[in-house]
Amino acid sequence: MKEIKINWYKPRSCWKKTYKGRTLYLASGLCESKEDELGKAHARVELADRMKQIDDELALEREAEKARQEKEAKAKADYKEMVDRERRIGAQSEAAAQAQSSDDLKDLPVCFLTDISDMVKLTRGTPNEQPKERTLVEEIDLYVDKVKQRATKKKENGGCSVSWFQETRDKLAEFVHYATFQGSLMLADCDRTLFEGYQELQSRQCDVGKTSPFTAKKRLKHARTFMEHCLRTERIDKIPAILDRKYAQIITLPEPNPTVLTSEQLKAFWNLATVPKKFSRKKGNRNALYMLLGLNCAYRAIDVSSLKHEHIKKSGDGFHYIDRKRNKTNAPQVHRLWPLTYQLLCQEMTDPNSGNPYCLESENGGPLVSYDLEVKSSHRDNIAGPWNTMRRKLKLTGKGLGHSSLRDTAATILAKLMPENNNVVSQFLSHKETKTLKYYVVPDYTQLFKGIDLLEKHFNLNM
Repeated sequence: MKEIKINWYKPRSCWKKTYKGRTLYLASGLCESKEDELGKAHARVELADRMKQIDDELALEREAEKARQEKEAKAKADYKEMVDRERRIGAQSEAAAQAQSSDDLKDLPVCFLTDISDMVKLTRGTPNEQPKERTLVEEIDLYVDKVKQRATKKKENGGCSVSWFQETRDKLAEFVHYATFQGSLMLADCDRTLFEGYQELQSRQCDVGKTSPFTAKKRLKHARTFMEHCLRTERIDKIPAILDRKYAQIITLPEPNPTVLTSEQLKAFWNLATVPKKFSRKKGNRNALYMLLGLNCAYRAIDVSSLKHEHIKKSGDGFHYIDRKRNKTNAPQVHRLWPLTYQLLCQEMTDPNSGNPYCLESENGGPLVSYDLEVKSSHRDNIAGPWNTMRRKLKLTGKGLGHSSLRDTAATILAKLMPENNNVVSQFLSHKETKTLKYYVVPDYTQLFKGIDLLEKHFNLNM
C-alpha cells in the first residue's frame, strides 16, 4: 500500500494532512521537530484512525441524508395528493352549485337569462377567468419572494439584509410544516387554534432545550408578520385575536451578556494587527484599521464594508468625521475620526476617482463582506477571517470574541467615562431614534465627539 504523504506544520509543531475536506493536525504535542521519527510514527497511526473515523461519519451522514430525502419526497407526494383531492372536491362543489343555479333559472324568460349572464361576466368574469384560491404554501412563497426583492434592493445599496431574508424563509418553512401536519392547507384554515398550538409547541421546545429562545421567538414573530401582511393585502378579512404584540413575548430571552475585552487582550490584538503582512497577503495595516473602526466608530464588519467615500467629511475645525445612515437601523451614524484612524483609512482606501464608491475592498478587489441570497454558506467575511486568525494565535476561545466585541468594549468604556450622559452611548452605537428625537430635536454631537476623544486617550493606541 502506498504511503500517504503528510506535511510538517511549523506553527503548531505537528504534522498536517487534509483528508476529504477536513484539516487534520496530527501528533500535536508529541513532536520535537520535523526530524523526530517517533513523532512522525505517532502521526501516521493517528492519521489512520482519523481517516477511518471520518469515513464512518461520512457514511452515516450519507445514510441520514438519503433517509431524509426519502422522507421529504414522501411528505411532498402526500401533500400534493391531499391538495389535489381538496381541489377536486372544490371543483365538484362548484359544478354542483352551478348546476343548481341553472335549474333555478330555467323558468325565467330568455331576456332575463341574457341580462343575468352579461351581469355575471361583468362582475365575476367567465368561469375560466376566476382566480383560484391559493394554498398556504403558495401564499407564503409569494410573501417570501417580496421579501427577497426588498433584500436584493438593500443588498445592492450596501445593506446587509440577506440574513434577514434567509431567516424569514427558514422560519416560515417551519410554520408551513406545522400547519400541514395539523391539516391546515389553505390560508383560511389558519385560525386561533392553529396559532395557539404553534405558540405552545415553541414554548415547550424551549423548556426542554430542543430550540433556543431566540429561534422560537423569531418563528412566532415571522408567523405573525406574515398574517399581518395577508391582512394588509386583503387576502384575509381579519387575523386571529391571539396574534397581537404579545404573541411572541411568551418566550423569555436570557439576559444579554456583552463581551468586553480586557486592556491586556486589546493590547495583544493590537500588537498582532500592527505587523504588516502578518495575517494578510496584502502589505499594509488593514487589520489595525479594522480594529480602529470598531473602537473609534463602533463598526461591525458590514459597517466597515459599506463605508463610502461620500461618507467621509471634513469639519470647519479641521478634523475629519463620518456622517452616514446605519444600514441596520437607518439611524444617523456620525463619528469623529481619530487622527490615526484617518491616517490608516487614507492608506488603505480605494481611489475616489476610480468609480468604486466604497472606501475599502478585499485583496481580490471585491467587497469585504458579501452574501448570496440563496446559499446559506455563502457568507464571505474578509474582516472576521484575519481577526479569528489572530484570536487563535492568542488562544482566545469561546463565543462573543469576534470583531464585534470591539463595539461592545468601546461602548462599555464610554458609558464609564461619561456616566452622566446616557444619550452619548446611544448615539455612539447608532441605535434607532425615538420619534421625539427624530422629529422635534436637532441632533447635537458635541458630547459624542468629546466622548470619542476620551476613548482615544483611554485606549492610547500608537504605531
